[in-house]
Amino acid sequence: MSQKRGIVEYFGSNNEPHRCGYCKGMKPASVDSGLWAHCLTARNYQLMIDRGWRRSGKYCYKPDLKKSCCPPYTIRCEALHFKLSKSQKRVLKAMYEFLSFDKKPTHNAKEMTMSHEMVVEHDFPKTSTKLENIRDFHQNSNSSLHTKSEMATNETLEKVENNTLRQLQTSKSYKNKQEKAKQKRIERSVQKIMRKMNCDKEEARRVLRERRKVKPKNIQKSLEERLAVPPPENARHHLEIRFVSTSTDEFKATFITSHKVYEKYQMTVHKDTPDECTQKQFKRFLIDNPFELERFEALKQETTLPKSYGAYHMQYWLDGELIAVGVIDILCHCISSVYFFYDPKYEFLSLGTYSALCEIDLVKKLNTLNEGIQYYYMGFYIHSCVKMKYKSKYHPSFLLCPESFTWHPIEKCLTLLDACKYQRLEADLNKLDEDGTNVTDEDILILFRKNAMPYSIYKFISGNDEEEEEVKEYAKLIGNKCSKEMLLYRG
Repeated sequence: MSQKRGIVEYFGSNNEPHRCGYCKGMKPASVDSGLWAHCLTARNYQLMIDRGWRRSGKYCYKPDLKKSCCPPYTIRCEALHFKLSKSQKRVLKAMYEFLSFDKKPTHNAKEMTMSHEMVVEHDFPKTSTKLENIRDFHQNSNSSLHTKSEMATNETLEKVENNTLRQLQTSKSYKNKQEKAKQKRIERSVQKIMRKMNCDKEEARRVLRERRKVKPKNIQKSLEERLAVPPPENARHHLEIRFVSTSTDEFKATFITSHKVYEKYQMTVHKDTPDECTQKQFKRFLIDNPFELERFEALKQETTLPKSYGAYHMQYWLDGELIAVGVIDILCHCISSVYFFYDPKYEFLSLGTYSALCEIDLVKKLNTLNEGIQYYYMGFYIHSCVKMKYKSKYHPSFLLCPESFTWHPIEKCLTLLDACKYQRLEADLNKLDEDGTNVTDEDILILFRKNAMPYSIYKFISGNDEEEEEVKEYAKLIGNKCSKEMLLYRG
């Protein structure tokens, strides 16, 4: 990787809490620190997200989990060991059947749509809420429910008891039928062996048992195998995925098309006004980025996949029509998901889930070209936010400890977070944030009057000691490694 250095401008900590967009609380209760990234290398940003930072365009921010009402924990999936869930398999099957036969999901449509809505919920929530409407609805529904609840109780209990009894009876009958069918299959197999081997029933049963011991179990298809299944020759639709760097002419040619899909998505799904999803806003949020393309150090083979670190739009083209875009950062150890938007008329395809699976598959493919790329970062996980729960379903996933900056299986973290929203996830109290401690003045690099220098030299030249608290705070938040590799701009 290149030896270029990132250049950042630190804005300090926002010690005055602002309103949280996740819980929509009335009191300001969200606190973070921020910086403007004039430029960053892939390694710079990898080190930053491994310390809880996240970017929106060129603005990078790090939430203060202890002071925030809805603490956001960085979450990542070990893509090389990814295991599909049943619901994720259904999404892949639904896409295959749509592409092959123009068959749209029916019986699971509601479930898939709900899952999809959770996937596309991003980490930069809207803070505006129609509070009066919510308050009126709450008051009206409370009075109505109070008068009706007593009348409905006895009727409901009776229905529950009857339904439970019927379910138990049906369940027993179904199990008995299954067992009888199984015995019939075994008996047919035994009779077949007796005829072929001219042996008695006892010997035939022994042979059948031996055969079952050596019979291999059903091997589950992997994610990449399922995505690679070719559609039939007469497939009704064709889906093409293009990887477009935001710094290329190819992207400029699709800018207006991409923005139209983004505008439809924001206005339909997030209820934005046209003024909230302009081309300018789209560019600032999802196109502007601090990266220059850095080619992989040791590219093993030529490929149509991305060959450089940086920001990309993963475009989904259906029969020549752009229907969805996944905005991703390709970094030295991961793909970091930034945002996803789609044409609402295709929501029946659960494109949010499908795109996440395609991005995990991309990690696996890029790993064959660059062994360092192994993880899929999903932004933040907020335990109290229902729409974030889907992230824990991508196995195996891990949360970042906000104190030691070590990774921990999410299954072990959930019980802790049930008890208290803020937790030190690292059980070993002796394990400290080594990268954030013992940062010396020599470690912190400053850009002053177009010259790079250690902070100790900058203090001597400028004669300014008033900035020391802010500079030390910056160094602690980004860590020792980043302090040595990035330049902090001082005017």
